[in-house]
Amino acid sequence: MSMRVINSAPNLHARLGLNTVGFGYNYSSQGIDYNASLSPTNVHLLGDYFPFGGGLRVTGGLIFQNNRFSGTAKSNASNQININGTNYNASQIGTVETSGNFSNSVAPYLGIGFGTPINSGFGFNVDAGVMFAGSPTVSLSANNISPLVPVAIQNQLRSDLAAQQQRTNADISSFRLYPVLSIGFSYAF
Repeated sequence: MSMRVINSAPNLHARLGLNTVGFGYNYSSQGIDYNASLSPTNVHLLGDYFPFGGGLRVTGGLIFQNNRFSGTAKSNASNQININGTNYNASQIGTVETSGNFSNSVAPYLGIGFGTPINSGFGFNVDAGVMFAGSPTVSLSANNISPLVPVAIQNQLRSDLAAQQQRTNADISSFRLYPVLSIGFSYAF
């Protein structure tokens, strides 16, 4: 993450920053290997107000976001995978993949934080807030479907994936807020 701060008035500052730090998570449960990753790309334009002239600040602004997430589920045994209430042999469907993003490419941000106003020397800051990212949407697909799987089962799988995708999108549609936590160090001269 990088940031540029402009001191526009004693109690007001403007910040321009970039965040591209992503992360991934892998785990296994009941014979299925899961892999999930979040790949954010954010440019933020923020304004800080220091109401008491000290380090406490209120922040508002806009985040230009391209946050994407993805995941896979693959059986590491001869287990079954349940999709939309139908059990499929893992050897038949291969890997189930998901990908998604958030609906707002420009997201309002509101937060509070603590950090020293622009001075010379070293500084420390912490911010906690919320980005109004919009509803997330996901897509689901099955890859590496065995060519030996009957066409009727392949069609049922496609139908179940579409229904599961629709239900998942309905279930997560209320998650419009994206928590933001930032810890930073600075040096000004």
